[in-house]
Amino acid sequence: MDLMSKAIDEMRLRHSTYQCEAFKGPWSMDYQSGACGIHIVLDGRALLRAGAASFRLAAGDLVLLPLSSAHTMKSVERAPRGESSRMLSGLCDFDAPDHPLFSVLPPIIHATPVQLQDNPRYGTYLENSRKRC
Repeated sequence: MDLMSKAIDEMRLRHSTYQCEAFKGPWSMDYQSGACGIHIVLDGRALLRAGAASFRLAAGDLVLLPLSSAHTMKSVERAPRGESSRMLSGLCDFDAPDHPLFSVLPPIIHATPVQLQDNPRYGTYLENSRKRC
């Protein structure tokens, strides 16, 4: 078992929930703190705001918020009228939220399809999620 797998195993994932979300036109969704958050933009674009940080997201982008910070996902400014976006969003609760790994991770991890292109499992997961959502 590699080091990262061992650390994740030690954090003891207790519960996770995922949902497909579809938005059209100007939209905004607030997520409260309390659990590790994950978003994958399946289609379209979105803007993530968490505190002072802001990220423009496009199809295929993955965002992980390991420190359970409150955040907002919304349509991009000046988006064409009727533009739609689809996301797979999830929350994960761990039995060991004080694990040392959480203290060294950045509050927001943003990965683009280019950064993830060498991971064939992500590409397969993204395509399967697009078909199911």
